[in-house]
Amino acid sequence: MPISRATSKGRITIPADVRKVLNIEQGDALLFEVESDQAALLRVVKRQRLTDLQGALRATQRFPGKEAVREEVGQARGKRDKGSDRGQRLLKHIWGRATSGMSTDGIMAFTREED
Repeated sequence: MPISRATSKGRITIPADVRKVLNIEQGDALLFEVESDQAALLRVVKRQRLTDLQGALRATQRFPGKEAVREEVGQARGKRDKGSDRGQRLLKHIWGRATSGMSTDGIMAFTREED
């Protein structure tokens, strides 16, 4: 009978032969059902993959394919970005805001100061 010890943080390692028998894989959840103060049942809850849900909902229209979807998204992004003057608005907003109280000559002298 395999045995495992708990760490100071309450973590345990499930022995490899137990993982193999129970088919425990990375990402699976383990459900502990406490029977008494000395016994508990361990149940493996398998991780569901997105592909497992394929076909769970009825489609309202036929899927046009990945390439058609990518093309449509690209066109929508192009329309959104094409007329965008966001960069210009940001520049206008921050222009002249970073002041140090020093003149240009003072800043130049400060940055060129030699030891």
